[in-house]
Amino acid sequence: MKRKIIVLLGLLALLASPLFAQDAVVSEVRGKVEYRVGSGAWQTATSGQRLALNATISTGFGSTAVIRIGQDSNGSVLEVAQLTRLTLEELIEREGSTRTDVFVPVGRVRATVNTAEGRSADFRVRGPLSTAAVRGTGFETNGWQLSVTEGVVAFANALGEG
Repeated sequence: MKRKIIVLLGLLALLASPLFAQDAVVSEVRGKVEYRVGSGAWQTATSGQRLALNATISTGFGSTAVIRIGQDSNGSVLEVAQLTRLTLEELIEREGSTRTDVFVPVGRVRATVNTAEGRSADFRVRGPLSTAAVRGTGFETNGWQLSVTEGVVAFANALGEG
């Protein structure tokens, strides 16, 4: 009986703080930029294109894209360099916080993480060798090198060693 009450209270707590998907929108495209959802067919990305969770973006030679993440114009920005492939693995917004996880197996991205006052951000860019997690607002990584433009960023290898 007590176990059922605890489970019921846990479910109510989950419903009380609903999870919402953040918007991810391609705001700029230069050159050949394609996307696909899951293992679907590759399609040409266009400015204004909304991206679903698990969407993969691919940029060609000399091509770039800018992706805006968040519900408003002050959201975070991912600048995707040429010859980059990235997947939007997690885009969650809940009361008081946002969580964004991006996997970049190859290429380079520049992230500028913006949050509204009173909100926290858990923003991570993961590569095959390392993970960069925001503790500030701006960084660029190719998976093994990190350049911080503003704030503080935690950087660790695949084993979690900093």
